[in-house]
Order: sequence, then C-alpha cells, then structure tokens
Amino acid sequence: MEQHNTLPQGVNYPFYCSICLIIKDENEYLQEWLNWHIGQGVQHFYIYDHGSRESVTDFIQSLGAEVSGLVTVTDWSGPHANAQPDAYNDCLLRFGEENQWIGFIDADEQVRVKTGQPLPEFLKSY
Repeated sequence: MEQHNTLPQGVNYPFYCSICLIIKDENEYLQEWLNWHIGQGVQHFYIYDHGSRESVTDFIQSLGAEVSGLVTVTDWSGPHANAQPDAYNDCLLRFGEENQWIGFIDADEQVRVKTGQPLPEFLKSY
C-alpha cells in the first residue's frame, strides 16, 4: 500500500493529514478502514477505544508494524457524558499541534477526493 508523505514547503508538523476516530467493538471493519485511508494519503490515525470487548491495541498490533506504526490508540473506556465530542476535543488538545489537518469521521465513513488526488495533495490549496 502506498503512503503519500508530501508536505507543503515550510510545514514543520510531524503529520500533515491525520484522522481521529472513536470506536467500540468495530475491529472487524478497522483493517479495511485503515487500509483505505492509508491509500488516500492519511499519515496518522488517532483511535479512541470506547470500551471495546476485544482490545483495539492488540488488533492494531496484529496488523504489523507497517500499519500499527501509523496508529495511536487511546483508552476511552469508562463513563463519558458526551463520549464522541469529548474524545474529539481530547484529540485536539493532545495531538492538535502534531498535525496540519485532523479529520473526524466514523468507522462506517470513508474519505475520498472526487478528483482522485491523495487527500494531502487536495488539502494543499486550503
């Protein structure tokens, strides 16, 4: 799988384009979801595990270093009044300065640029 790591000149972020995701018991879809977005040029993933029965961390590790090295898993189990917005806010606070762009989507959603460009290339004009 090809990964697009082209950063615009002058950008000093470790990651240009990342995605934040909160999941619970969705490991069966995760490999396809990750592979799709890696192919679209996403450089890093912040996955918040909202108390899955099977470990998201273990599942990510089972995908091998090529994929697991692109993923940061955060344990988000326990009570949260507003789990999804709280996780997204936590992601921005903890990891926002590492990224030029962070997308926030669900495990049943896939980002695709209609022109066929890699996502980082498309975002350069913004």
